Amino acid sequence: VLGFARPHTVHPWLFKADGAGTASAPAAQGIEVNFQAGRYPWQLIQYHWDAASQSYLRFQFGGPDIDAKTKQQLAFKNVVVMQVSSEVVDDIGHVLLDQFGSGPVSVFLDGKQIQGTWKKADRKSRTRFYDAQGQEIAFDRGATFVEAIGPQSSTTVTATVGELPAIPPYVPPPSAPPTPDDETPTPTPGPPPSASPSPP
Repeated sequence: VLGFARPHTVHPWLFKADGAGTASAPAAQGIEVNFQAGRYPWQLIQYHWDAASQSYLRFQFGGPDIDAKTKQQLAFKNVVVMQVSSEVVDDIGHVLLDQFGSGPVSVFLDGKQIQGTWKKADRKSRTRFYDAQGQEIAFDRGATFVEAIGPQSSTTVTATVGELPAIPPYVPPPSAPPTPDDETPTPTPGPPPSASPSPP
């Protein structure tokens, strides 16, 4: 009646039982994603495998990443780190990540790492993930976090959480110097008002 289009058909990812099919994959209980060359606490994320919940606990800004509503630490059954090309689009440093085409990917689940390739044909296509043999990777059922990182970013993977370097305590990033657009213009003094004639 209102002219709305019907919902598109959903093409889901593949899913499997926890632990199935990953026994021979290399252990990956510690993950660090670093968005810059240095280990700055505001540019650094870690995931720690938690055997009790069979999920990865997320750490950011120097400590556990806590949900503001539930007050619980964020936990994910699957963590995907896909490498994409990027482009700085202005003089402030805004970066656009190109997520069309294909590129390397690491999928973490069951405390293991599967390396492969991500593929996405266009905006309407679903991003899909394939292992080294070209088979689509099946996820564990549950929350999934996808990190898209550019060429300047890096990923550190360790067999155990204890092998990860300690996440640095959080300190605020340095303030950027004001740009001309941020500054309030100072009024330019104009000519003095013209003198009014004296009353007779």
